[in-house]
Amino acid sequence: VYIFVERNFKLREFWEDIKFLKLYIGIPLIILIGFSWYLYMYLKFGEPFLEITLRETVKRAVAKEGSFNPFFYFVVILWGFLPYSLTFYYSLFKSKDYFKKFKFLLVWVLSLLFIFTLAKGKIPVYIIQAYAPMSIMVAYLIQHYNPRNILEKSVFYGTFLIPTALFVIASAGLVYLFKLDFMYYLACLFPILFLVRYREIRILPFISALIFFFIFSVSLLPKVEKFRPYDKIGTAIENNLVKRDIPLLIEGFFWHNLTFYAKRKVLRDLSLNEIKNISKKRTVLALVKPDSLLELSKTSDFIILWKGKLYRKGSESRFAIFLKYIYKATKGDFSEFEDRVLILLYQF
Repeated sequence: VYIFVERNFKLREFWEDIKFLKLYIGIPLIILIGFSWYLYMYLKFGEPFLEITLRETVKRAVAKEGSFNPFFYFVVILWGFLPYSLTFYYSLFKSKDYFKKFKFLLVWVLSLLFIFTLAKGKIPVYIIQAYAPMSIMVAYLIQHYNPRNILEKSVFYGTFLIPTALFVIASAGLVYLFKLDFMYYLACLFPILFLVRYREIRILPFISALIFFFIFSVSLLPKVEKFRPYDKIGTAIENNLVKRDIPLLIEGFFWHNLTFYAKRKVLRDLSLNEIKNISKKRTVLALVKPDSLLELSKTSDFIILWKGKLYRKGSESRFAIFLKYIYKATKGDFSEFEDRVLILLYQF
């Protein structure tokens, strides 16, 4: 092991680099700058800040629920780093040739993968911090790497052609499933026309992904927003001049976007009895099920500010699943959406 390290890492040079960094100065400065934010937030918000911070970091990492899945983030990278995820994995096999150039980047990526893989609580966005060094590795490979034989050419160029084909099919699928303008089919074919005309493969994944997101943003996103009426809830609150010190109570669930759109304190996951008890003491906003209105009318007066359907299946961050249920909703199947009513509850 020592001989391997000595030959590949040049231990003495590595130690000289470490001394040059003057970590005895840098690490205290990093701690001072980084933890000053925690000190400020604690002084401002007190114990609730510590509770949430510990719950969302330490407790999430060592929680009993969850499991050790060593391949979780390797799968996440496949779709999260599209369109060049396959090219990144190929770069790992070529890192021996480019070790001096990729050394720092590899340590950056692998240390993040190691830390978040050990944590039991795993969310795809955690690994997004590794995308910067991954992008540099891929960019260098695209610019400088030239395959030496037929096998290398097939594998290397395959990492570009496979995601290109996926995005072309996905773009055409969006146009077909959501009945978008048929002219978008021409846009879907553009990467193929570009390849025939310029015979440039390495940029094809970028072009095909750009076309996909163009179609999505221009024509599909407005359709998606119709199934995310959080802005209408916020507008209803503003139009009725509801003071910001009046909290919003949510029965039995929590839509995370509402804190932003409602612009006020939100109390989540409350039972109907809890809402009734709070409304006896003060005026509140409440987002409740339609069946709850009759029960609430026994203890408080209220006016209805908004009615509509909200997505209840899960997090919208799982966007492909969310899009699937939006497609079903366009066909009349609202099974994963829930009727909700926003009311302003007054005391008797």
